[in-house]
Amino acid sequence: MNNDLMRLSDLVPEYARHYNVTPEQAAHGLHELIEELCMEYGKFQGERCLPSGIFWVGRGESPRRSVKFYILGYEELSTYFKSMFDTPLGTNNNVVYCYCAGDVEYRNIPAGVVYLSRTALYEGITNARIEPPAFILKNHVEKQTNPDEAVAEFTTKELNSINKIIKGLVGIIKEVGKAYAEQPLDDVARRRAEAIKRTVSMINNPPRDNFNLPLHLINLADDAGVDMVNSHETLRRYMGFPSRPRKGT
Repeated sequence: MNNDLMRLSDLVPEYARHYNVTPEQAAHGLHELIEELCMEYGKFQGERCLPSGIFWVGRGESPRRSVKFYILGYEELSTYFKSMFDTPLGTNNNVVYCYCAGDVEYRNIPAGVVYLSRTALYEGITNARIEPPAFILKNHVEKQTNPDEAVAEFTTKELNSINKIIKGLVGIIKEVGKAYAEQPLDDVARRRAEAIKRTVSMINNPPRDNFNLPLHLINLADDAGVDMVNSHETLRRYMGFPSRPRKGT
């Protein structure tokens, strides 16, 4: 099993180790996370079931999917984590209640045969505009076949910067659309829309060859009132621009 995959039964212990908390605290934290996902995808988007690429029922010896096609819902997964901190002693809290399409009935499935993809879970969380727990992507990168080639992993700080940039760009897109499509209701809104349009026009038609696009993206975020990484050197690095030489060098 590669480093991107893990068993559901290992999720609480790994969370507890990473944050140095008790298993009950870890289960509560994961319960809260699933509740947030349920709110976004279940109540707002009408998706009751978890995407099969994130969680699925496999086998005891491998993550190969069960031929009976189990369907795991947000509420059932939330109940699984809740059972670890909010049920009477002696209750079997290491099973997940889910629907078995093959047998046309709900069943309790051992958590050890439910698998998840760290990357898919991380993407599902960020797509819901929720801050993902740092431990999810920790050490998930599958090693290359050549042992002499080191695999570069993002640090937590880098992942946070990337996450903030992506959210900022999405926010900018929304605000630029409003600036061009909506009629300003007052002078403040009018000046804001005009500032956005000026910066967009400059980005579309750069006045010179060495135009500093990352810096103007930050300016555009300021015009739009969007929270964005405010270091143009950080943006240059993630956008593939060479670093600008420091003065005096």
